[in-house]
Amino acid sequence: MRREDGRINMLVRFGRRHGEKTLGRIIAINPKNFKVETLETRGMRKTHIVGGKWTVPPALCEPAIEE
Repeated sequence: MRREDGRINMLVRFGRRHGEKTLGRIIAINPKNFKVETLETRGMRKTHIVGGKWTVPPALCEPAIEE
């Protein structure tokens, strides 16, 4: 995903290409990264709770398909 494609309140899935993907919402767009709030737990032991804020490069984001 490119930075220009991101919008505030847009739902995205973020994570490494072959790693865990987490659903989140973009809450801020910085010059190089997105600030994303998680909407589900993240981690093998689910140690990162819902509502956590992550700084994520746009290249690790993809638009979430709403079901």
